[in-house]
Amino acid sequence: MRCAIYTRKSTSIGLDKDFNTLDAQRESCERYIKAQAHDGWKLIKEQYDDGGFTGANLERPAFQRLLADIEAGKIDIVVVYKVDRLSRSLLDFAQVMDRFNQAGTAFVSVTQSDEQRNRPQIFTGHLFRVRDGHGWAFSDEPLEPQPEPVRRPARVAQMLVLAHRLEGAIDRGDYRDRADVARRLGFTRGRITQLLDLTLLAPDIQEQVLDLEAVDGREPLTERGLREVVGLVDWGAQRERWGLLLSSTR
Repeated sequence: MRCAIYTRKSTSIGLDKDFNTLDAQRESCERYIKAQAHDGWKLIKEQYDDGGFTGANLERPAFQRLLADIEAGKIDIVVVYKVDRLSRSLLDFAQVMDRFNQAGTAFVSVTQSDEQRNRPQIFTGHLFRVRDGHGWAFSDEPLEPQPEPVRRPARVAQMLVLAHRLEGAIDRGDYRDRADVARRLGFTRGRITQLLDLTLLAPDIQEQVLDLEAVDGREPLTERGLREVVGLVDWGAQRERWGLLLSSTR
């Protein structure tokens, strides 16, 4: 079984060292191939090393040579240190596996368990979808568990609660009027009016506003958007505008 080792590093940093990451990858692969000598595995002399090339695409000189030699029938098994050394693009990886399959070439990652390697497949193991910039990539290692999102009442929900409290305080006589609220709390009268006008929303809209949450600091909608709903006198018109507002924020 003719074995080829493929190594890759995304940047050229450190490649000038006497023993760099490409050397480390190759050494691990060589040890694994030697351990399979009883099954007839033998390393070919040709080397396929891409230093300073991203795994986001297939435009890599050594990798293109590898594909050409595979399709020429010169390689039976491709050995890599980790799956993502071959490709970080899910689409590219699937296409490469299809080309390997058509050529009858197997693919092995030495970081997989022995149990996984012994399965009769072109590729064995697990792929985990991960975010890579603005797109998706893959890794043969799962991501660290993500922390639970931090949730709190949305800012507009807190404002609506405050509006009802202030309105109740005025009704109880704690404040003479809106002007008195503004003066004693240090806000402009216009700002207090904006706040108290939130109580003019249709009751069912108010219930939905109170249920809104900010997740990890991200507000579900803006106060300005909500004021556009408040500005409509008719509750039916409010509900229609509210529905449009919600759909625009999803």
